[in-house]
Amino acid sequence: MQLNLCLAPTLRGATKEVIKNISISKDIGLQNFLIVPDRFSLQAEKLLFSQLNITSTFNIEVISISKLANLVLKLAGQEFNLQNNIEGFLIIYKVLIENQNNLESLKNANITLEFAKEIFLTISQLKSCEIDYASFAENAKKINSNKFLDIAEIYGLYAREIKNKIDATELLNLFKNEIANSDLIKKSNFYFAEFDSFTAQGKSILKLLIQHSNSVTIGIANSNSKENGYIYEDDVLKKVSDICSELKIIPSINNFNNLNDFQQHIHQN
Repeated sequence: MQLNLCLAPTLRGATKEVIKNISISKDIGLQNFLIVPDRFSLQAEKLLFSQLNITSTFNIEVISISKLANLVLKLAGQEFNLQNNIEGFLIIYKVLIENQNNLESLKNANITLEFAKEIFLTISQLKSCEIDYASFAENAKKINSNKFLDIAEIYGLYAREIKNKIDATELLNLFKNEIANSDLIKKSNFYFAEFDSFTAQGKSILKLLIQHSNSVTIGIANSNSKENGYIYEDDVLKKVSDICSELKIIPSINNFNNLNDFQQHIHQN
């Protein structure tokens, strides 16, 4: 269980430090995965080759968490019917059109694909925060808000509509259950870059990777300057700190000149 943290005043600076820590191993059995949000994959790949001054590599791959999940599950022989986001928008649109008269706050709403997309993203966020339909519906009743009750109703109808398919959040739940058994995970180093926050689901996955992989390195934007302190959230710092406390580990911290509150907290716990 090895955890390394690379801290810098900016996310891009932290990413560069993460890449510098990637070891180009001659051991073909040891894989390195640079994990970034989907939208940064091309930029990260260019930065990887530039920073390491290489033109090709056989054991370093830039990948998103969802693509890593796909890879691990396929290696485990799991079969699933994955639903993409566009299908999700359209299913929510269908649910809204067919059930609008049964809703309260949305009964007279102008139902468009863009509106359906926003509802879909709201439900996806709930699922990635590990809030299932039953618990959300129960809390919506307690709050007694028509808007929350409508979202709960749509959430439940959506869950029934997708039937034998799984969406991105359910894919990651399957991945979580497979991490401890995966030989690929055990023989890999994982490098996280360009993340300014983690969902509850993302935190759970990160914790499992720290426990079961060869090593995990995380790039974190964190500044000692008060002027720059408001640019980036401290979500990643807090969640990594929580994981360290839960696992009772002290990470290796790179690229800081002075101890800050986070480092002090880690060493005290």
